[in-house]
Amino acid sequence: KNPLATVRAFLAAFPAAKGVRLVVKAMNVSTSQTDWRSVVEIAGKDDRISLIVETMTKDKLLGLQSVCDCFVSLHRSEGFGRNIAEAMLLGKPVIVSDYSGNKDFTTGETAFLVSGGVVPLVPGDYPFADGQSWFEPEQEVASEMVQACLELPDVRKRKALAGQALILESYS
Repeated sequence: KNPLATVRAFLAAFPAAKGVRLVVKAMNVSTSQTDWRSVVEIAGKDDRISLIVETMTKDKLLGLQSVCDCFVSLHRSEGFGRNIAEAMLLGKPVIVSDYSGNKDFTTGETAFLVSGGVVPLVPGDYPFADGQSWFEPEQEVASEMVQACLELPDVRKRKALAGQALILESYS
């Protein structure tokens, strides 16, 4: 929902680190979209970034999530946040925008939260966006959360277990 922010956070957190990877799963994207074109260009220059552009069955998508170390959603707006909740159910730590529907179950105890601010949309940002606004995650904070998730294994595990427990108890 905001892959460019995720790619930028990854690069800021690990400018030259080996042994880390970012997998960006997307669908319904086109290089005619400015942000997606930037993601494709950046990924073409950094072999640590893989792009998967396809519609997946639920089983295949959950399989992908199950082999990843964490789930990142630096969204600008979110409904319930099912993809976030499913990653938490799998026991994965999540790095998410501190905004929108996911705030019902992502807290400082259950997730790595990325602060930011609400900004007005400008023409071309989104269809029918006149007078609308969305959340813009702070890139520096996102980068810090990505680093913390990797470098603080005790915190990562505590948040992942708390998130899984919350989803199992209240949302499964």
